[in-house]
Amino acid sequence: MRNPSGKRLVVDFTTSPGMNGRLKHWQYDRFATGFDDKSIEPAYLTFAIGAAGGVNGITAKTVSPLRISASTVTISISYQRMKRNEIF
Repeated sequence: MRNPSGKRLVVDFTTSPGMNGRLKHWQYDRFATGFDDKSIEPAYLTFAIGAAGGVNGITAKTVSPLRISASTVTISISYQRMKRNEIF
């Protein structure tokens, strides 16, 4: 999504505080982001684009798995758009 000024792409996982930041194009449908909360590892976000051109899914993977410390847990995040009739 674009930030309110429309000048750059940003991501905001609204249900996860601090998990928002600027997107920088990496390659194809993949973007790199450093989150505003610096305790969250930078990640590559890969967008799955549907036939209509909208985002159908997002996969996130940390930029560097070698930056893991004993107190850090690395996770992969997957998002998939659901149809209205599929939501409980």
